[in-house]
Amino acid sequence: MVLEFTAGYGQEQHATVLLANPSATAETILVRPFDWRVTQDGVFAIEAPGTERSRSLTRLIVIHPGSLTLAPNETRAVDISVRIPERGDGLEPVAWGGLLLQATPSGSAPYVTPGATVVVYNSARQFEPRLQLESLAVLRSSKSASMRARIRNAGATYVRPLLHLTLTAANRAARSIDIPFNAILPGDERIVKADLGQLHSGLYLAQLTVSYGGNKVIEGQTHVKVP
Repeated sequence: MVLEFTAGYGQEQHATVLLANPSATAETILVRPFDWRVTQDGVFAIEAPGTERSRSLTRLIVIHPGSLTLAPNETRAVDISVRIPERGDGLEPVAWGGLLLQATPSGSAPYVTPGATVVVYNSARQFEPRLQLESLAVLRSSKSASMRARIRNAGATYVRPLLHLTLTAANRAARSIDIPFNAILPGDERIVKADLGQLHSGLYLAQLTVSYGGNKVIEGQTHVKVP
């Protein structure tokens, strides 16, 4: 789950989240705050609170009620909020954090079941998103082909783009692929890969489209010849 706030310095914003217990036993909800980052290869990595330093929003994320037990088959609304200090207290205008919500059955031997990951962003100021496509290539091996691209976030805010790759030969579509892509944080680079499988002989045109920020689009293309 992703929550996006726009609380300025000295402001507070709230969001309502529904928690459900579909089991036949009561469950107590455990709340674990965390920092996070997406690696260059696109892996979502959980970190200790405060790791992101001036970008860490985690200490300012509040869930109410802070302690909660759900009855069997109960659904309840909880409030998640951020309150930004009047002068920022060293917090960058764009910051992020998260909460891991896990459940443990009440009144039984303690064990934890998977829950929900809540990723939270706050933008105290609005910045123009700016992505750059640094490189694009189609790589071949004896058995298959793959696309590799490098994308850089040259702006001051996070971006959650949509990527689509089209591979054509003789004006016919050979591949049309939506590529999963986690958020790219300010100043970060991302290596994007997509498996194209086995290609028949011919000259191919690979076109990568990156859509973000409303009508903002960047495109790149390259050719590859398969003997």
